[in-house]
Amino acid sequence: MLIVATLLLGVTGVKAQPFVYPKRMVVQFSGMIKDNISNAPIPFAIVYVDKEKRGTVSTIDGFYSFAVAQGDVVLFKSIGYKPYKLEVPKEMMGDSYFKDIYMERETYALDTITIYPLPRPHQLRQAIANLDIPDDMVALAKKTIEKSKLDELTKATRYDGNENFNQYLKNQVQSYYHYGQPAPIRLFDAFSWAEFIKSLKKKNKSIGTDKNGESVFPEF
Repeated sequence: MLIVATLLLGVTGVKAQPFVYPKRMVVQFSGMIKDNISNAPIPFAIVYVDKEKRGTVSTIDGFYSFAVAQGDVVLFKSIGYKPYKLEVPKEMMGDSYFKDIYMERETYALDTITIYPLPRPHQLRQAIANLDIPDDMVALAKKTIEKSKLDELTKATRYDGNENFNQYLKNQVQSYYHYGQPAPIRLFDAFSWAEFIKSLKKKNKSIGTDKNGESVFPEF
């Protein structure tokens, strides 16, 4: 009896110790995300830990890097590719883990859709019957007169849209050509004087006489 009592006292005197889960080591998870066929990098792919708000986005070169814990399940997602899931090894040496991810392309099949101009095909006949076609000669004459007025205004205009634009460009080029310095004066331009004298000589050669012996000047 003495032995049993001693054992009972020893058991009751020991406090229960709580279960301690093993501590997971944090590692730097890095790598490249690529296409499994072309081996091209996949930019701006989403990389995050499943069921947690921790992650990153791959760079334009497909590189990713962020901190995870051993045993975390990491998801990789990108538009046009199937989601990829990876579990970080629970037993590993070192504080970094490098892994290249090759994602498979996703194929989307869309149902065929027929688009009609009206909600229902049989409403087309009713729409044609109620179509307002201008058969009034007065209305047609007014449209013709308005068009003729527009043509007259177009003829009276010095330049049309294209010509105005080209003239504006020429003026801009001319202003940029002499930018930062005064524009030259044509009066002191030797080449301009040479052209002027040459044109005068050409005009003098064209001067003739009529049947009465009087000089006849060409019309300009």
